[in-house]
Amino acid sequence: NDKLTDDKLTDDKLNLLLKFIGFIDGDGYIRVTKKSKLNKNKMLIDSPPMGGDISPKGIDYIYISLVINLNENELDLLNYFKSELNIGNVYCITPKKGNKLARLEINKTDLKNKLLPLLNKYDIHFLTLTRQKQYLLMKYIFENNIIFYKDIINNDKINNYIENNIIKYDFDKLYYFNY
Repeated sequence: NDKLTDDKLTDDKLNLLLKFIGFIDGDGYIRVTKKSKLNKNKMLIDSPPMGGDISPKGIDYIYISLVINLNENELDLLNYFKSELNIGNVYCITPKKGNKLARLEINKTDLKNKLLPLLNKYDIHFLTLTRQKQYLLMKYIFENNIIFYKDIINNDKINNYIENNIIKYDFDKLYYFNY
C-alpha cells in the first residue's frame, strides 16, 4: 500500500500527486492567517510569550491550511484525493451567499509532515504566481519555525525569499510535463 508518506511513490501515486498539485493551482489556496488565542482562564495574557504579540483577543499565532472549495457535486472527487493521498479532511460548508460547497482542508501538520517533504523530494512546483507565493510563504514559515503572526508582517527576509524562489519562466521545461 503506497501511502503519500512512503519513501518512494509508485508512478500512479506520483502522477496523482502531480494532478492534485495542478488542481490546487487552479481551484485551491494556501491560507496563512492570524489566529488569536486566550490563556487557559479565557482572559487576556498580561505578557506574551517571547516574541508574541497581544491583540484584544489574546496572542496572535500563525494559522496555516490548504483549502479547496468545490460545488457539493464534487464531494466524491475531494474524498478520492483524501483517501488516495491520505491527507486532509473533507466536509461540506454552506456560505452566507451561494450554493453548498464541498471542502478539502489540509491542516498545518499534514502540510508540514506529508505534503511539503514530497514536493521538495520530487521537485514539484506550483505554476501560478499566486500559488507559488502562498507556497513559498508557508515553506519559509515552516523552515524557520515562525509561530507569531507579527513576525511575518512586512518581513523583508520573507519577501526576498519569495522573490528569489519564484519560477518565472520555462514551465514547460519542468520534468513532469514529460511524465
